[in-house]
Amino acid sequence: MHSPSTRSSPPGRYVRLAAWLYVALAVTGTCGALRRLPAGVVLTSAYGRTLLAELVLVAVVSALAPAAPRRPARDADPAGAHRSARREAAAPGTVVLVSAVLTVVPDPHWIGTR
Repeated sequence: MHSPSTRSSPPGRYVRLAAWLYVALAVTGTCGALRRLPAGVVLTSAYGRTLLAELVLVAVVSALAPAAPRRPARDADPAGAHRSARREAAAPGTVVLVSAVLTVVPDPHWIGTR
């Protein structure tokens, strides 16, 4: 039998695979969205600014996510742990909200075709 230190556990392999798939999804989604958008309108259009806001939020949520499972254990105050959990749940919710806004903001892709 192998000791836990010499072999990674199935949950550990799953987490690594999920992390790589998440990175692949984020990179391909970002490239696909930016490919549709002419470079000159990224900062000047509502669509471009909303897209940049979403990208920043995704980056923040992605940076905070690895430490999230350890935070409640470090917080001795249950009320503080509850507040932290609500903020951590609100962050991805905000990303989804901005994504929803992005679907109704006019797409300026036609500007580059004039």
